[in-house]
Amino acid sequence: MGKSASKKFKYQSILEQFLAGREWHDELDVDAEEKTFSLVTGINLEGQNAKLIVQAGEDVEMVDVVIIYGFACKENKLQEMAILLNAIHLRCMYGRFLVDVEDGEIRWHHRVDFQGSEPTGQSVEQIVGPGWNFAEIFASTIAAVALTKQTAADAIAEFDESQKNGEEGSDDGEVTEL
Repeated sequence: MGKSASKKFKYQSILEQFLAGREWHDELDVDAEEKTFSLVTGINLEGQNAKLIVQAGEDVEMVDVVIIYGFACKENKLQEMAILLNAIHLRCMYGRFLVDVEDGEIRWHHRVDFQGSEPTGQSVEQIVGPGWNFAEIFASTIAAVALTKQTAADAIAEFDESQKNGEEGSDDGEVTEL
């Protein structure tokens, strides 16, 4: 390491503020030489284990948030998953859901460029909170298409119907119907 590990960097402090705000005691992975900082922790989505990754870079002044579901899309369902994720993007314009065609990993991702601004731990929370919410709202719908014979069209129709009936996600004002 070229720099002292005890030196605090701006983005390291920001991620520590985020952790403190959530009252989490996770440790950051600090690469002082590269000036990058990462948090990897387990979260719960609809009773399923998932992973939250928050990465920040001092030189690039960006924060990346990734939420990875604890299940993977079956290979024969990749095309249906692509159709479903595109339909979800019409309902949720914050971040992007992605499926990796190599291993079927399904994740939500959002990157924010903070260059020229003064982000705080609350700034990171404003990325993580909505992303976690969206990942949870769509977890059952995504799992149904990824793991069962359900089609994207049927899954999104069921999701839309649940929204009309006031079920999951309808009280946050962020998911809208077409």
